[in-house]
Amino acid sequence: GGMVHAAVRMYLKASLWDSADRVAQEYMDKAEREKTYLQHAKKLENEGDLKSAAHLYLQAKESMLAITMYKRHRKYDEMLELVKVHKKDMLEATHASLAEQFAREGEFHKAEKHY
Repeated sequence: GGMVHAAVRMYLKASLWDSADRVAQEYMDKAEREKTYLQHAKKLENEGDLKSAAHLYLQAKESMLAITMYKRHRKYDEMLELVKVHKKDMLEATHASLAEQFAREGEFHKAEKHY
């Protein structure tokens, strides 16, 4: 109920991920837990706390949201780390995409690293 959500949000606001997850795991169903994490992740992203947002996207089993968030904010090293760990099958295509993007932008030395 409402008290559980309040407790989870309290822990999320304090960046106490393990405590938030412990309460959420015990008292929320999977869909409710993931919805709560995604809402808070979007809030953190909007506030510029990308690392915490990525953590919550991953907790919600939404690695692609974390990857695209990092791409949107041009945090390519962080994006590539997540691709390596969570979407290894997309690594080559991701490098190719970055190479094309950098080449279009005239950033040839950056493009070269991804070919």
